[in-house]
Amino acid sequence: MEVLPGIVKDFEACNIFSADETGLYWRAIPDGTSSFNKAEAARCKMPKEQVTLLLACNMDGSDKLESLAVGKSCSPCCFKNVKHLPVDYQASKNAWMTAAIWGEWLKKVDNKMRRETTNRDALQQLCSTQF
Repeated sequence: MEVLPGIVKDFEACNIFSADETGLYWRAIPDGTSSFNKAEAARCKMPKEQVTLLLACNMDGSDKLESLAVGKSCSPCCFKNVKHLPVDYQASKNAWMTAAIWGEWLKKVDNKMRRETTNRDALQQLCSTQF
């Protein structure tokens, strides 16, 4: 809380990046409704199929980095005839972010920034309690 403001003051808002991960339970149905007060959806077993998403952008929102999706399968059947995904995709046995996947993504972002800009000095704030 005391150190970060001193570091950030030397950077422009367009050069301060933040990344965070979230779990997406893509087969889960809503457990409630907003159309009626206190109305509940039918009770059933919640599906546990999950994809972890890593999303990142700069402080002023002008630069959104390519997202990362982490799933269970190394080569999902649904990607069979897909030529290009709008996200990077990695696999881990339980669809969780790992230190290796995180490090690989961060190196890719760093290399991309080095190629695209010569005078850009970017600060990447890593917001994850897991690491």
